[in-house]
Amino acid sequence: MRNVIAALAILFCSTFVVSTDILAQSKKANIKVTPLKKGKVQLARGTVKSILDLSKDISGCIVVYDRGDPKAGKMDTTDFDKVDEVVKGGKTYLLLVSEINSGCNVSGECGAATDLTLVWLKLNSRLQIESKKAVTIQSCFWGDINIIDDETSPEDTGSDLKLSKGKLSLQFETNRFKADLEYSVTTVKYDRTQAEKGLIVSTEKRSRPE
Repeated sequence: MRNVIAALAILFCSTFVVSTDILAQSKKANIKVTPLKKGKVQLARGTVKSILDLSKDISGCIVVYDRGDPKAGKMDTTDFDKVDEVVKGGKTYLLLVSEINSGCNVSGECGAATDLTLVWLKLNSRLQIESKKAVTIQSCFWGDINIIDDETSPEDTGSDLKLSKGKLSLQFETNRFKADLEYSVTTVKYDRTQAEKGLIVSTEKRSRPE
């Protein structure tokens, strides 16, 4: 019986030490974001690492080819940048932006364009997803979506998205050049002081600009 109690005590202490170590790492180190292939991304904070598959959350053509140069083969365009990271209440809130090639044929329609998707993640101490939300803010081939915010032009890349005084606010229009579809303007907001609320999105139907 004493051996059982001793073993349980050791297990409890080990678990406590591991949990304490993870918490300490979350307070000391920022998450390193490393894009992988096939829409995946690796997150690392100290010795804690995780690989997340976000391929179904992001817009664009992950694997592309060049029809004008068949010998070039297929190319993976997976790319992620970290926009913000907040540790709060034992959770980590991470805001990423993916920048994926828009058209699958790089020498075809939208071949030189990129799709941008904002991805908000709520992570536990093991950097695993507890909840997420993704919003496509720019898309060419897969949708007529263009950023129209005063401070951000459609030519900007994902790495250009920065917080201003701890906040991110932008607008994008949908179906600007598709007269047969309904035109709308969407506003996306994020506040790092309330990172747990994630991306606040509102869409308004409008008359198409002349």
